[in-house]
Amino acid sequence: MKRKKKRRSFFGRRKDRVSPKLERDLDQAVELIEQGQFEEVIDLLTPWAEQGARHVVLYSFLGLAYMELGNLFAAIDALEKAVDIERQPELVGMLLSLYTLTENQVLALSLYERLKGWERDSLPDEIHADIRQWKENIKTIAEQRRIPYEKAKKGLLAFHRGRILLGQGKFEASIPYAQEALRYLGDDYLPALNNLAIAYYLTGAWQQAIETSYRVLEEDPDNIFALSNLVRFLTWTDQEEKAKALWERLQPIAPENDEARLKKAEAAAVMEDDETVYHLLYPVMDTLELTPELIDRATFFMAVAAANLGKRREAMGWFRELADFMPRAQFFLDLLKERRAGPGFMDRYPYFIPSEVIPRQSLETLIEFLDVDHAKSQMQDFTQQFPGIYVVLKQLLAELEGPDEVLLLLDEIATPEAHAILKDFALGDKGHEEQRRFALDLLVQAGVFSEGEKVPFWQDGEWIELEIHKSLRPDNDPEILTQIEEAFYALQEERLDDAQVILQHILEENPEVKDAIHILAIVHLGKGQLEESKALLERALAIDPDYVFARCNLARIYLLSHQLDKAEAIIQPLREKPESSFSPAEFAIWTEVQALIAIEKGDYIKAKTLLEQGLRVLPNYFPNQELLDRLNAVDATGMGLETLTKLNQRLREEHRAYRLRQQHKLREPNPTIQQALGIYTKDQMKAMARILAPEGGWSTLKKQALWDLLVKKLQDPQVLKRLVEDLSQKERQALLAVLDAGGRMDWDAFNDRFGNDLEESPHWEFQEPESIMGRLRIRGLIVEATDGEQLWIVIPQELRAPLRELLRSS
Repeated sequence: MKRKKKRRSFFGRRKDRVSPKLERDLDQAVELIEQGQFEEVIDLLTPWAEQGARHVVLYSFLGLAYMELGNLFAAIDALEKAVDIERQPELVGMLLSLYTLTENQVLALSLYERLKGWERDSLPDEIHADIRQWKENIKTIAEQRRIPYEKAKKGLLAFHRGRILLGQGKFEASIPYAQEALRYLGDDYLPALNNLAIAYYLTGAWQQAIETSYRVLEEDPDNIFALSNLVRFLTWTDQEEKAKALWERLQPIAPENDEARLKKAEAAAVMEDDETVYHLLYPVMDTLELTPELIDRATFFMAVAAANLGKRREAMGWFRELADFMPRAQFFLDLLKERRAGPGFMDRYPYFIPSEVIPRQSLETLIEFLDVDHAKSQMQDFTQQFPGIYVVLKQLLAELEGPDEVLLLLDEIATPEAHAILKDFALGDKGHEEQRRFALDLLVQAGVFSEGEKVPFWQDGEWIELEIHKSLRPDNDPEILTQIEEAFYALQEERLDDAQVILQHILEENPEVKDAIHILAIVHLGKGQLEESKALLERALAIDPDYVFARCNLARIYLLSHQLDKAEAIIQPLREKPESSFSPAEFAIWTEVQALIAIEKGDYIKAKTLLEQGLRVLPNYFPNQELLDRLNAVDATGMGLETLTKLNQRLREEHRAYRLRQQHKLREPNPTIQQALGIYTKDQMKAMARILAPEGGWSTLKKQALWDLLVKKLQDPQVLKRLVEDLSQKERQALLAVLDAGGRMDWDAFNDRFGNDLEESPHWEFQEPESIMGRLRIRGLIVEATDGEQLWIVIPQELRAPLRELLRSS
């Protein structure tokens, strides 16, 4: 059944008095809603909700955004807050509809009964018609449970409130409501017991979850929900044999309704029984009678089952139905388009995301232990509470292609189970060799392998016998890794000096640690010290020529100095590597640098394609997303990237052709200022005058008079002093290099060190150059001249002595 979404036009009434900042954000939210940018609405307004702002429109907008994104439980939470502030008829109607959509009609009835007469009268007629049916449903359950109507109503209210909280991910808070439901409805009310079992599992009380599910089976041995839950709980707590036995018991039981059918399919998904998932769901997909959330889940299971069974086109169709509001569906769709067998180096598509195995906030708690000294016992206590962490880390290791963070977390946990996962990875044939060696080094350090032991190791496409040695590469020394991590955090927090001290300390004792060298290069880059950064990156590449991060960042430095040819040359070795050999982080920066080169060439279409490829592999890589957003903003101007690409490529060709002609205008290798300025057009001279004579008065001058003025200004010591003071350190170094070469320097030698301006616009009156060569030329401090076939960068004769004095004293 295809999910149908309706666009709401409700924006709420703006009558509340609010802070000006919230007022501005609400105005911006209206624009975002009208543009369909609902995720941005949530990002914008959630901080206000977290601060406890009491404003009906704030929660109305959040509720609307969540509804449009298909997160009905979050929408309920927001609209309940809105209705609590003010019972606007539109809001009440929306909330009643959401209760009904999620099959929580008892909560709808409770809200209806709290309304005043006029408030009820403003509701749609169909809601009034539903009220009698809702009451009959409660009456039926009261008779079945042999309890009074009011008691049944209270029990069902508690049950449905707990169900809503489960849907909102508030697992701890849902437990008292499930327990209250059991007190009113009887301790054999199976739906409440099943929900309680799920809440127990997701709060780490997995033994209680299993016991609670077995309580259900004592009352109803064929209860599909309890059997499915047990298959899930037992599999994810390393009790697979028991899980298989219960799966065999569940298989012959026929589901009574669509929800039970989906629950049975969930158990099949846990067991990775793709055939059963497919055959359970395929016949009923067009007729499912489920909440929107469960229809989405069934559709996702169908898509994954079809993908794993080799039904590629069918799987793509199912994923397309979800792609607009489910990022993981879009991710898997993109992988299928590339004919990938699964994400990362997995040979199948997983049914579950990590947060379904272990709550996200619990995983974040575990990661926080990494920053705590002597936290190993706490981590091991955590793994006993959440044994599903091993399922999560094993999946992340495969799906994210062996990220160092997961390897380090397994090393920190240091249980036999964690070491077993590390061992399987290190001695397997999946993943990058460097990361498998890293995992092996961690195991050596932990004492899992002994000195001289020989193990099979997959290297260069074949198995070799590798002898274990205790000595670790400095790069993988845990103590050094911890220091590098501290330096990296300091870098992220822009504490550049702190990062530099840590890294220099590492390199004093271990000069071959390439990661420390690389991060120190980034520190220098952050300080604007390009030469120092460049030297460090070259040093890192001397240690490891295949070091992707150093190679890409060196290309970045060349791009900053407009040395496009050098940027392309330095990354050329990476073009020869298969994409599968890159880690996700490596692939992200690799696509970023290629995109920057494409943008530098004006090829925006190629840049966009590269950025999208990088984000599919590493969705949270901010530089790629930021670049893509900029391109999309350009695309939204209406010209289109294809048009802009063609236009820019044509302009670049014209700029280069113009510059090549201009280079041969001056045939005096030791020109005067008068001769040097004579190669420029009047418009270029006007652009030069804006810098040399900012006081004005030259706009109406004829070319000869303007030419004479510029010559006079360049011979004025005060003007020359101001020009030098305004130069960057790199630009001063460029001038000194030319002076040290006798006032003229080979053009290619200058280009190798400082870049060129060949593809910058020669129309200085509209766009000032940004390159070193261009900024020095527009100031009249250097000029290009030929001597036969030789091309030089030249400083005019009259400027050489005063420039040397100014530069030496600055």
